Amino acid sequence: MAMRRHLYPDVITDQKVISLPSSATVREAAVLMDEKEISSVLVASPILP
Repeated sequence: MAMRRHLYPDVITDQKVISLPSSATVREAAVLMDEKEISSVLVASPILP
């Protein structure tokens, strides 16, 4: 069974996406999450040409 592909607008409405680069540490993520009072962050790698 194939998973349905979701795009940001399909899943996240009226919310700000908080992201970190893939080079961020777990501690950096935890501090950010505590400061922003959020339960998750998007970890993304830069898009290469």
